[in-house]
Amino acid sequence: FTSYLDKYRRANPQDNSTESIEFEAAKSLYLNEKYPQAITAFETYVRTYPQSAQNYDARYYIADAYYKFGDRPNAVRNFQQVIADGRSQYLLRSVSRMADLELNAKKYASAAGYYRRLLTGSQSKKDQTAALAGLMEAYYQQPNYDSARYFASQVAATGGSSPSLVNKALLYKGKSYYLQNNYEKAVEELLSAANSAQDEYGAEAQYLVAESLNKQKKYKESLEMCFALNDKFGAFEKWRGRAFLLVADNYMALEEPFQAKATLQSVIENSEDKEIIEQAKAKLKTIQ
Repeated sequence: FTSYLDKYRRANPQDNSTESIEFEAAKSLYLNEKYPQAITAFETYVRTYPQSAQNYDARYYIADAYYKFGDRPNAVRNFQQVIADGRSQYLLRSVSRMADLELNAKKYASAAGYYRRLLTGSQSKKDQTAALAGLMEAYYQQPNYDSARYFASQVAATGGSSPSLVNKALLYKGKSYYLQNNYEKAVEELLSAANSAQDEYGAEAQYLVAESLNKQKKYKESLEMCFALNDKFGAFEKWRGRAFLLVADNYMALEEPFQAKATLQSVIENSEDKEIIEQAKAKLKTIQ
């Protein structure tokens, strides 16, 4: 088709009747996931019809084809052009893509700016939920824990959030207090996450409850939380292993070195996590 179209265009240089056909042909390549060919076709279209109103959408398809093809620099350049023009029907989708690209590139302040624009510009519940989740993540990673907690609360309260995303938001609320050394408040929030979540976010929350209690020198309470983690989240080897390392720490703080050594020996013999095993060996050597 492209070959015939090129021949027709050369034979009829003043004829613009093929404009919509060329656009749809390029779009068909994009929809069929032939991204390099689609990019070439849309760029040819833009050059051939510089005054076309469809160029704004063509620029979006070029950007998204680069995005899906894994070419971040060209995707960013073209999405930024779509956003700067502000006339494509895919403007907010471009904002969403840019937000995700900046987040993945660890450009958290820039990502937050795009997510805010998506939040205020879209009427879609799905977009708003994605924007809130993105803002939570961007502020948590900066780190700006006060803002992260605010948006985590928004995510948890939003009806469109998936259970996994709600669990993550609850974890981030508690974890942000933990990272600010506010262990009492951290325990309060993390318990909420651990009690409501059955996934890895819940396992991490349970572990951080135990560690927060340990840091407050509440060693017996910390032990109870570690054993509860083993019962409820035993399938998550990483957090189960870390909990038993903490069990040993608690026993040492309670002046029960025999129990601490037995715990560490059990970890070394039974854990499948090499990193946990090495940590257990190091702790055991220190005790001995």
